[in-house]
Amino acid sequence: TSFTFGYFCQPAFTIAHYKVMTEIKAMIVDDEVNSAKALKSLLAIYCPDVTVVAMAHSALEGIECIRKNPPDLLFLDIEMPVTNGFQMLTELGKISFEVIFATAFEQFALEAFKTNALSYILKPIDYEELMIAVEKFRTKSQDVTVHRISKIEELIKEMRHQLAPESKLAVHTSEGVTFLDPAKIIRLEADSNYTHIFLVGGKKITSAKTMKEYEDQLNQLHFFRIHSAHLVNLRHIERYIKGEGGYLITSDNSILEVSRRRKSELLSVLFKISQH
Repeated sequence: TSFTFGYFCQPAFTIAHYKVMTEIKAMIVDDEVNSAKALKSLLAIYCPDVTVVAMAHSALEGIECIRKNPPDLLFLDIEMPVTNGFQMLTELGKISFEVIFATAFEQFALEAFKTNALSYILKPIDYEELMIAVEKFRTKSQDVTVHRISKIEELIKEMRHQLAPESKLAVHTSEGVTFLDPAKIIRLEADSNYTHIFLVGGKKITSAKTMKEYEDQLNQLHFFRIHSAHLVNLRHIERYIKGEGGYLITSDNSILEVSRRRKSELLSVLFKISQH
């Protein structure tokens, strides 16, 4: 799945380059080891964007794996000893992933769809049916993704109208002190004990002060540290690109990594600003 506006992508040189396939984390739960291996092989050949991150050979083992690391997509057998696939889902309760049942028994189809399963495929698995089932997942995920990115972009637009003008920032350079309007600062980048400050119009100033010193001054002026190396002016965010931590594209077309531990706080900050 690709998105022209850059959602779910890896960093590139320009926004136009943001067109790559989204990785789908999948898990297989099947008591038949050979059957699980065969499904994994078919996915590798015919659905290369699906990565099998775990395989379990009992419902109890599957529950343990899912609770540790929930997948995007679960391929689930129905007939298993002790606890079957339906009972396993009941035990899990509310789930955050999609389910494709893979079973040798056609009579379970109606009950499978009653569980809101995404799809139902029969063993031995036909690769074309497998591709169709996975495509259903991609389509559904894309609909959710488009909705989420539109909400984030709305927050960014709303935020820009509400940021108030700020006082000048004193920047110490090798030549003296330069006073900058924080609104004209797009981002700051740490470089050991130096800080590079990128301004509207393409100008860059290098300061002999550390990023931490500027962060303390700018935190109250709608700047946010998204990574150990990057402090960003929230008014200059153009796009958010989903990923483990994600990426931001700023108004100068810079592509900046968001650390995984700052992702939730960043989105929370954007939301709070939009409410004022």
